[in-house]
Amino acid sequence: MESNKLLENYLELLAKMTPEKMEKLVESHLNDEDLLMIIDHLEDFYGVNGEEETGTLAQIFVSGILGGLAMSQNLSEEIS
Repeated sequence: MESNKLLENYLELLAKMTPEKMEKLVESHLNDEDLLMIIDHLEDFYGVNGEEETGTLAQIFVSGILGGLAMSQNLSEEIS
């Protein structure tokens, strides 16, 4: 499958995903230590300090990680 189609499929599935299902998906690939590392990176590298802003950017960052996994390992079955 073409990478454009994989990305398109991932984004469509992500848009339909419930918060609970997204949380389970994140937990199946990233642990608390990983998430703290991402938050530390956002704070250090980008100078983000606010809890709400950090949380929003962390969600975007994690979605990108899962998108990369979906494209490289074809996680469509797990996401849907």
